[in-house]
Amino acid sequence: MSVSSYGYICFLVFPLNFLIYLHTLKEIHELTEEDLSGKFTPALNIYSVFIKTLEYYKNIALPEQSNKLNYVLNNTFLDINGHKLSLLNLIDKELLALTSNIDQTERSHSFCIPNVCETFVPIVEKTVTIKEVQFKYKLVPAVIVKGRTLDQFLLNQSNKTLKLKNAINEKEKTFSLKDLHPGFDTKLEAGKYYHNPKLDFYYYCETIKDETAYVYVVETYQHGRLIQMYGPMDISNAKDLIEVSDKSVLKRLKKRLAKLKQNPK
Repeated sequence: MSVSSYGYICFLVFPLNFLIYLHTLKEIHELTEEDLSGKFTPALNIYSVFIKTLEYYKNIALPEQSNKLNYVLNNTFLDINGHKLSLLNLIDKELLALTSNIDQTERSHSFCIPNVCETFVPIVEKTVTIKEVQFKYKLVPAVIVKGRTLDQFLLNQSNKTLKLKNAINEKEKTFSLKDLHPGFDTKLEAGKYYHNPKLDFYYYCETIKDETAYVYVVETYQHGRLIQMYGPMDISNAKDLIEVSDKSVLKRLKKRLAKLKQNPK
């Protein structure tokens, strides 16, 4: 069984009279009818964004997840002829010149930064000198969501379904992630960082009292903003979390937590 959930792939072989059962598992993101207004509109999709720098031989890829990419583009600033502009400002300017060449065909575009200068790229967590930006774009059909709502990434994650397909007879079964109640055997411990892979929230467990953990939400991105907070969490929610062990991620989270504790809001 190949599994793409939570960003990893595992292969499970079930021996039964020396037979091997092969399945593929595919994630599907569909919003419910209650969330949608029924009004369609064309939308410009920007993705596969890379930056070329003076410091690194290889291009640096910006995050593919829409919530993180939106944050990076809105919060990476460059000094262009005395004006502070974000990467998104610069990309928008390029797209204005490409309006006659925008349709549902995937296209690539690149442009050079006029005044090369150092800048800090969040999430990537590097201070670099950007000399060129590359991205792909195309027009996609979109449906307007009703009223003020959650970030699109969170809406997609909360309405995720899984399609299990037998690779031999091609029979398919579809399951709602809400109905499957997936979970981990995580036990919360004070002083450790945790990740909710479904919602892409990062937490720090400050202390535990009885059945309640007091945690910092160190990192989550919504509507192009970094959201942080502190509050109680029932320890039963540990089943939705996995402990963070990646050293580069831990380094980033520790820096964020230190700033959050210095400037609580």
